[in-house]
Amino acid sequence: MELAGAIVHLHDDHFAQNVEDQVWLSAVGKQGWLVLTKDQRIRRRPLERDALMNANLKVFCFMSGNISFAEMADIIAKALPAVKNLADNTSPPFIAGIYKDSRVKTLLTT
Repeated sequence: MELAGAIVHLHDDHFAQNVEDQVWLSAVGKQGWLVLTKDQRIRRRPLERDALMNANLKVFCFMSGNISFAEMADIIAKALPAVKNLADNTSPPFIAGIYKDSRVKTLLTT
């Protein structure tokens, strides 16, 4: 799938829905992919946070809940230049937030 010029790999196209976060985060890190998740709490759960840090990931959390997929896609498309800038200029691992107004803000770094 392509979104505003970015190739998007959906979780369920590569992993079972019930796969533990530590497993898919490690696999994604080996691919060098960015992670985009709606799971805002991932940075607060020690197992998942440690897994993404150990996998050396660049993680972007969508920070707005209860909106449609179309609205989310629009927000992410508008945020894509800032996402790319942060990903290109910040060493992993880190977690950043994408907000409803398309702002991108770093939330956690090592």
